[in-house]
Amino acid sequence: MDDKNIINFDQCVHGYDHGHKMLSSSSPLPKETLNMLLKMSDASISGFGASFSPYITGYPLTEIGAYALSKTWPAPELERPGCVWTQTIIIDFSDLAQIMNMSALLELFEKPGRDNLNSFSRSITFNNAQVSIKNNLDAKEDIATILSSIYKHPVENVIFPIVNHVDMIIMAIWSQQWPKLRRSFSFRTLVPVLSNSYSFDIGFNNSNKYHLIESNEISKWVISATDDLYEQNTKLKKFLWFYGPYCTKPKESYSLLVNLHNALNSDNEEEGLSDAISLVLDWKEVPSKLLFKVVSSSLFFLEKKYNPTLFFSVSNVMSKLRFNGESSNALLDIFIDIMNNQNPKVILSFIEVCSSDYLIYQLYREMSLSKLILIFNKVDHNKIIEVRPDILFTKDYWNTSKVIPNSVYSIIDMDKNSLKSLVNAVAGSKNFNHINNFISTGGAKVTTVLLESMKDSYRDDNLINIVVNHKEYLQQSFYDLNDISLDLLCSLCAGVNKEYFNYSEVEDDWAYAVSNSTGKLSLSQFDLSIFLFKRAFSKSTPETEKLIRLSLDQIIDAIMNDNVTYKQWQELLEVIPVMKWWEWDKCEHVLKSVILLLLDKRIDLNYKTNITSSFELKERVMKLYKRM
Repeated sequence: MDDKNIINFDQCVHGYDHGHKMLSSSSPLPKETLNMLLKMSDASISGFGASFSPYITGYPLTEIGAYALSKTWPAPELERPGCVWTQTIIIDFSDLAQIMNMSALLELFEKPGRDNLNSFSRSITFNNAQVSIKNNLDAKEDIATILSSIYKHPVENVIFPIVNHVDMIIMAIWSQQWPKLRRSFSFRTLVPVLSNSYSFDIGFNNSNKYHLIESNEISKWVISATDDLYEQNTKLKKFLWFYGPYCTKPKESYSLLVNLHNALNSDNEEEGLSDAISLVLDWKEVPSKLLFKVVSSSLFFLEKKYNPTLFFSVSNVMSKLRFNGESSNALLDIFIDIMNNQNPKVILSFIEVCSSDYLIYQLYREMSLSKLILIFNKVDHNKIIEVRPDILFTKDYWNTSKVIPNSVYSIIDMDKNSLKSLVNAVAGSKNFNHINNFISTGGAKVTTVLLESMKDSYRDDNLINIVVNHKEYLQQSFYDLNDISLDLLCSLCAGVNKEYFNYSEVEDDWAYAVSNSTGKLSLSQFDLSIFLFKRAFSKSTPETEKLIRLSLDQIIDAIMNDNVTYKQWQELLEVIPVMKWWEWDKCEHVLKSVILLLLDKRIDLNYKTNITSSFELKERVMKLYKRM
């Protein structure tokens, strides 16, 4: 005999001995339990006598974590009318869960008498392996009506007319229940119509007065539950036993669980899943395990066959889920993949009704950037940026965003590559208000990266003007740049031609930038040459000689080749004297102005003075200097 299948039950007997009392017990019991056993073992109705059949009672003994199953017989042989014998089997809650067919317990009852009381002082041995699970009752109609009455009125005391095989029917119903429901379920097969002593989940009475009996119209869940009572290890019973323990209100959950099982196993999978979702959405205390089951079944279906209505319903259920573990993460991946294929309106509808910040964050984390951009201005910006800072590195974001988020400030202090990506995105958006504010916020650091980005792209007059308007940052940027194109310097100088920058005491910022650039000034950058030349004439610049060297060759070449426009010549005349009417040689006039400038600034003029890279031009300057 396998010891695992052997269960020992304590028992006790109550009867009359100068009053109704406990006459025998296999173990000592605490006071509260003794009082409950005494109360429940007495006759359930007045006048209970020889004409009545025995009845059974079941109820929990919460003080000791056990269940009492009793059988009461009339005792007409005793000297006082209305006396009874009651044998009570006490089943630990842990053992209650192991018994597959509760009707086998009925075979353990033995009617007490004065001559056999000693036999009840020993525990009962029960072999669970020899229990047959099959239910052969010919009482489907009664069972269906009783099931309907019990579970449609979970908080009421149902009183039902006594039917044939009532004890076996109750045992069959009790057997179907999962452990948590079993140990809270109470019943008695003979009760008065009205009683204030104890409210059973279901009681039976042989009068014509009943309470909460269902009509002949039987619901689908009742039919399924009834059929289940006649089968062994059905899908329904396994479903009830797996998900029932997670229900906070077991009896109230029974019909919902059966309906949900039917929906999930419907021949029309799409329709069944839709029904299942409706059930869990209406179920206020639905267990998370069931939510997960419904969502997973729906998402696996949607992977095969997409249905927008079903998907939107699933989205509503998703917000109730708690995600943890690999299986739920896999489910989340499927959901997000499907969500990524939806239009922005569907995504926004889900975000609007979703109560789970975790789910929304995960959706943002895995959603494509293109989709995030489309919904960005209609949701909480900060949530998206917190999860997906990479959105800040797209020009589409800056095209649609109306404000600069605080997180931008931290990126400015990050590595240069991150800042470069950010600057490229802002500049590429052509949102000039953002660009201006961005430079104001990041100063020379942002300006430097912006100038680097402008080597090959983003050449825009508006952008140039914004950079030039921040003169103090532009000057600082020249020293941070490893290389800057002469074309870009030429574009920048156009914005400052009429307003010189401040100068450092050591070197000229523009002279440094041009010297540090690649290539030589050409005719295409003639405006830059004029700009540098004009700067040389400023009283504040510390690098007059260098500025002349950088610009003089190009100016003389342009004059000699008649490539100076009227406007450009007028710009030169802003710093050199106006030619007299008899003067005709512009080159000589410019060279004389340079000589006077050098003398004015007390710069020695000799063959070592570095104002030109052309030997011929240097010779000409020196000859002109000697004639002056």
